[in-house]
Amino acid sequence: METATVIVAPAPVAITQPPQHKLMELKFSFAPVAKSFFIEEGQAGQEEARRRLWRSYPNPLQYFVKPDETVAKKIVVHKSSVRGTHFWHAGPRRRVYYQLDEVRAAIVTCGGLCLGLNTVIRELVCDLHDMYGITAIYGIEGGYKGFYARNAVELTLRFINGIHKRGGTMLGTSHGGQDTAKIIDSIQDRGVNQVYIIGSDGS
Repeated sequence: METATVIVAPAPVAITQPPQHKLMELKFSFAPVAKSFFIEEGQAGQEEARRRLWRSYPNPLQYFVKPDETVAKKIVVHKSSVRGTHFWHAGPRRRVYYQLDEVRAAIVTCGGLCLGLNTVIRELVCDLHDMYGITAIYGIEGGYKGFYARNAVELTLRFINGIHKRGGTMLGTSHGGQDTAKIIDSIQDRGVNQVYIIGSDGS
């Protein structure tokens, strides 16, 4: 069995050099590799070791996206290039910015089929309705083209009841060939201000 050793010591002591005072060794057995952690003897040393070991793993429940965070459309640019198009960074906000009674949400499935699409649709509707009190939730049929080529279906709790037991996607899907300008116009015309896109990387 391979053994790895990690030295936990106050900076600026190098990680490979133990400090010049008495150490105690704690054994942690994480098969198939056994790791040995050297920490300072005493309660204070143990608490410092825990703090150093865990601080490199942020708690996802305490992470929020800042309001001014954006993602560049083009990630490869020249130094002299002007600032290009940026999009708001998706993710959890510390505060809900929407007036919940003004939310009109749309859900669309795109690309190929995979397991659990109806489950995702169902959970989205349940969460929006039960956790936030949102009732204006619409399903876009037939993928992206459905924004302008088909009518939207209202997704109520009764409508989605039991859909997680069925295969495929209850909304239908399509792959490519959509008109982006028509999609945006349709979203604006319908008054939709939240769009949930379920699909793979290409979606």
